[in-house]
Amino acid sequence: MVAGAAVGLVLGGALIAAAAVPLPTGSPQLHLRLVLASSTGPAVDLPFPSQGESAVAIPTFSFEANTPDQQPQAIASLTKLMTTYVTLQHLPLDTTASGPSIQVSSSDVAVYRADVHTGQSNVKVAYGEVMTERQLLEGLLVHSANNFAVLLAELVAGSESAMVSDMNATAVTLGLRSTTYADVSGFDPATTSDAVDQLHLAELLMRDATFARIVHLQSVWLPVAGIVTSYTPGIGSVPGFPVTPGVVGIKSGITSEAGGCDVMAYDTTVGRHDVQVLSVVLGQHVKNDEGLDLGAAGHAALVLSIGAANHLHGWRVTTARRAVGSIGWGSRSVPVLATSTIIVPAFSSVEARTVIIDEPWPTSRVGRGRILATVFVTSGAYREVTTLVAAASLTRASLWQRLR
Repeated sequence: MVAGAAVGLVLGGALIAAAAVPLPTGSPQLHLRLVLASSTGPAVDLPFPSQGESAVAIPTFSFEANTPDQQPQAIASLTKLMTTYVTLQHLPLDTTASGPSIQVSSSDVAVYRADVHTGQSNVKVAYGEVMTERQLLEGLLVHSANNFAVLLAELVAGSESAMVSDMNATAVTLGLRSTTYADVSGFDPATTSDAVDQLHLAELLMRDATFARIVHLQSVWLPVAGIVTSYTPGIGSVPGFPVTPGVVGIKSGITSEAGGCDVMAYDTTVGRHDVQVLSVVLGQHVKNDEGLDLGAAGHAALVLSIGAANHLHGWRVTTARRAVGSIGWGSRSVPVLATSTIIVPAFSSVEARTVIIDEPWPTSRVGRGRILATVFVTSGAYREVTTLVAAASLTRASLWQRLR
């Protein structure tokens, strides 16, 4: 009887003690330790070349920067970007189609011979040869053939003069206020623009899958000329500038008036995503050696592209199966896990953000694997999503569980 009384006293005391502490009520609380915004640094410092003018952009971050005092100047074969743009506006071309064709006339052969005689870039053609739109674009962009610019003008507008009028009207429509076209190839120094206008035109063109595919090419095969190679620094044979990983085009040009000019696309990978940098460099002159002007422009564009890319970094928000917090009532809780890894590209002057949206969960029990929230991460044009789940089952404690 004494022992029983003692046990009763102990149990009674335990009951009183347990009852003194209120049972948890309401839904379990979710506590997360996720960073909601990336840090941003000071203004981006970029290695612009000391001569000429230049501009750089990372379209997926809506970032753009340029040298001051942009002024129209000769742009040489960068002119062919607008020749291409107008062509694709009139004759859209998907990535597998050849497009309409044109037969080479005796006057087209005369244009080719004149280009050879005057030292202009060209691709050999023959009377009666049939060329498709795709072949003309490939010869124009990869081998920078001036005579192909004339052939495209005939195919699209009927004549070079009509094509030039269309190019100038298009420049106005696109807001390229510093751009004037006097010809379709850029051999005429009266064809002028500035780096910012050419950057904006390149951004538009790179959205076209056919254009982007062509400017990746190092060489193309053409019916009469056979294989011709690229003149673009980084992907072609250019004095003083070897083939360079990451460089994918877009267009280069050189004349004595324009110096070396280059519009470059540079690809890098950040956080499992591809990021493209676009750079434009105009007016690069190497003293006493015009032949190296194109290589100098390519080098300046690459340095500028890499300089911009160096301000990119991977922002890790979650790691798959790693805890990002907990859910429960006070000390009675279980870890919360991310179901996938999120690493997005981030740019030092552009803030990336995380948004967390809670999912409804029961008030007294949460099962293992229950989705508790969805995480949305935005960094520039990059978007990633993951879910957060309970790592184990969780049940609200009862009075009997407290006694145990």
